Amino acid sequence: MARKKSTRIGREVASLKSLRRGKSLSKRKRGSRTFFVPGESAKRNGTTNRRNGRFVEPKYVDEFLRRLKKERIAIIKNSSADEFEDIFSAKATISKHGNCHICHCRRPLICHFSCGINQHAYCENHCLDRLGLNISLANKDFTFNDCPICSLKCTCAKCVREVQSFASILKKNCIQQGLGLKETRMKISPAGTIFFKRKLSSSRMDVEEEVAGTALKNIPGVECKEADMALKEIGPPFGLQNAMKKIYNLRQTKKSLVGFKVRKFFTGKEFHGIVVGEPRMIIPPHHNSRGKTSELLNHWPVEYGDADTEEMTYDELMQWSAVRPQLVAICRGRALQMLELFCGSAVVTSEFAQRQWKTDSIDISKESNATIIKDIQEIEHTDLRFVPDFIWASLPCETYSCAAGNYHRSIRTANLDKSKKARDHNLIFLQMTKLMAWAKENHPHLIVVIENPVGTLKKMPLMKEFTDRFGLHSVTVNYCAFGRDEMKPTMIWTNDWGLKSSLQEYTCEEKCQHYGKKTRHILQVSSGTHDCSVIPQPLAEEVAAYVNAKFIMSRIQKRKTAVLTSFN
Repeated sequence: MARKKSTRIGREVASLKSLRRGKSLSKRKRGSRTFFVPGESAKRNGTTNRRNGRFVEPKYVDEFLRRLKKERIAIIKNSSADEFEDIFSAKATISKHGNCHICHCRRPLICHFSCGINQHAYCENHCLDRLGLNISLANKDFTFNDCPICSLKCTCAKCVREVQSFASILKKNCIQQGLGLKETRMKISPAGTIFFKRKLSSSRMDVEEEVAGTALKNIPGVECKEADMALKEIGPPFGLQNAMKKIYNLRQTKKSLVGFKVRKFFTGKEFHGIVVGEPRMIIPPHHNSRGKTSELLNHWPVEYGDADTEEMTYDELMQWSAVRPQLVAICRGRALQMLELFCGSAVVTSEFAQRQWKTDSIDISKESNATIIKDIQEIEHTDLRFVPDFIWASLPCETYSCAAGNYHRSIRTANLDKSKKARDHNLIFLQMTKLMAWAKENHPHLIVVIENPVGTLKKMPLMKEFTDRFGLHSVTVNYCAFGRDEMKPTMIWTNDWGLKSSLQEYTCEEKCQHYGKKTRHILQVSSGTHDCSVIPQPLAEEVAAYVNAKFIMSRIQKRKTAVLTSFN
């Protein structure tokens, strides 16, 4: 009884508050909201324009819709033959997993209309209810040359508000001009504006698709056909991370590679092999038994000349392809050479310079200590003095850091290219990998190190692809283990197993002076009094000492340096 009484009192208090705000209780009841049905303008009676709060009579709404239809017909009649054919041969596209214009949420089956705007789409239920189209039975592309959203025929709340907004403008002009409803001149042309926006959006999407396609096709191992198919399926804004993830899925149904030749080294000897059969699907070791089918990998059987066999993934086949160039060694001493990308203070460059290495460093900031002040995307082989034997890259972390949250990239919603900055950083990453692949092609003994704070970079499809292709190993270190005041967990990728093993001990548990005590790390990474992005000098010293010792023991300095060639 006490609970029922408190509920009744709560309702009475809410009613009194509503009366004080001047709101009618009858309008707050559930089910009293006015909805609009296509073709029934009488349902618009008693509605108001939310933008200016004024009453809009149905006659102004009907007149605006009549003018809109008339103007669209005039645009079609005045169009050229090619434009006329484009309009009436336009096709609606059916795709999987997209956002519905009315539901405002992700649906399994979506119909994108012929206007080309990615947000103009209906789900399967609304296509059947509003348009009478059963898209589950239709082909992938079917002719439908009208977009209900562009033509404002859609009856969702947003489109209704837009119609009422234009109708209120018509009413205002009618009052100001003192003319009849049909004689009133409107100062804007909604149909022309919508038509122009549609054309402009289509042209902009074509440019974005071309840029993304060029970037994907420059990745070694990515074929033009699979890049085009991936971009067509993901649609705008054509994010490179999502495209690479789609390419991974498409490779599960890739054409047969039987007969593909490989060349690999075992115990210092060279062996030649050939793919002898179709692949089998295997769940990678880092996935559990409930892993998704799209994460399965094709493993191709390879047989060598000595009758030995092994299984390789698609990326491993590309890595050990028999057509890759071989290094011809010449006994001639030379200075070892290193290149640091995104160098900033150039701490790593300084440590290698002390060991008599030739060094170059690249950074876009004029305040850095770089020898080449230039955007990495504009770097050409003529800007460098040599082909490096070692490359260090401290990749920009703004879009991968945990501090950015889900603003740039969202792992949970699988939207890996949300912001423009994230898409720009994808291009920077690809340019970095392109430069490393170029150096590896000229110097097969190349050692690379990629440094980035612990975040989402390790989960990016582009990084996974490069890790598999380049044979990278990852290790996590803490800056406090090198004597710094901040902990800052940082991931380091390298293609040298020995270097990865030598860095494993530099963790907070093993080396930090604060570990096990009641004191905390003095400095936070977000502190504005200290630049936590600078590489610790002991870390740079450890890497430089290891790489220098390995190259001396391997007599790399006796090999002839490669001649500078174009990146392409």
